[in-house]
Amino acid sequence: MSDDGRSASPDIGRTGAIVLAGGRSARFGTDKLEARIGDRSLLDLAITAVQAVVTDVVVCTSPDGTPDVPTSVRVANDATPYDGPLAGVATGLAAMPAGVDRFLVVGADMPSLEPAVLRELLAQIGDGAEAACLVGPDGRTRPLPSAYRRDPAAQAVATLLASGERRLRALTANLATTAIPDAAWRSLDPTGGTLRDIDTPADIALD
Repeated sequence: MSDDGRSASPDIGRTGAIVLAGGRSARFGTDKLEARIGDRSLLDLAITAVQAVVTDVVVCTSPDGTPDVPTSVRVANDATPYDGPLAGVATGLAAMPAGVDRFLVVGADMPSLEPAVLRELLAQIGDGAEAACLVGPDGRTRPLPSAYRRDPAAQAVATLLASGERRLRALTANLATTAIPDAAWRSLDPTGGTLRDIDTPADIALD
């Protein structure tokens, strides 16, 4: 990494992000997309973070979802409601411009994503790595946020969905994945906010 915390790797070209926003919000009680921290929605905070890093953003939502997003952001609707995050990735990939070779996957309920960490995830793709994820303080890898090379990820997503798999964690398990240790990515995000997600209204009350 360079002195400013960015990866010292060469330019990685056109990049994308899939923001998963098609969940049930069952534990939250209402639609999380409308929940706000200060004067901004959870979805807006996630979009802003990835737009600082990538060239193309796709928000994947429910079949009838119409989220309020910037004009530069594409919205892709899942064919089947609540079919799981892996299906959401497939929806996002179908809507992603053809020129995007590497992409992030984040949750719409992740309001504290650190762009420097997202940039590092993308920078880890290459030299044999088809995916990259973060290791949490408990020593376990986390499925969100994560980064992928498009072609192998698209093939793996199709194969996994055909087998009945719906978990996002299965995608990194079936690709050559680099796991960034907790201590390494925490140098870019000392509070660990990148792994934070919002499950209940009480999680927002912590702000």
